[in-house]
Amino acid sequence: MSSKPLIVYLAARGFEADLVEELKLHGVRVLEVKERLVLAEGLFRSAWAQNIWLEPFFQPVTSVGNAVRTLKSIQRNWKLHAVDFHRRAALMEQQLPPSFRRKRAVFTARLVDLVGSRYLAGFRRVFFRLSRRRGPF
Repeated sequence: MSSKPLIVYLAARGFEADLVEELKLHGVRVLEVKERLVLAEGLFRSAWAQNIWLEPFFQPVTSVGNAVRTLKSIQRNWKLHAVDFHRRAALMEQQLPPSFRRKRAVFTARLVDLVGSRYLAGFRRVFFRLSRRRGPF
């Protein structure tokens, strides 16, 4: 078992191959590539990554309803990255509250936006991470 952390990289559109190549050049072991999502062991802050999911984890689920309840119990807002299992992902999307982005007040310096990311990794698995992003954008 590797001691390197499991990381998911969301490649910028059109730069998926560049991201994978850069990760490999820096000693990051790429485990799987699903369209723009790259599952890897090890962290490298790549310019080709639009987003990096730190500390992601798989959650086994027994049904769409079970997946929705699990996600709702963790937090309210989720952003779907649909790669496959589109019908199941759409069913989950219908049952989750709509994700929203708060408008920033004119004089506030920072905005805390808690939107987790999720990906339906298999017929009975959801792969997700919680958002820890803080910033004005």
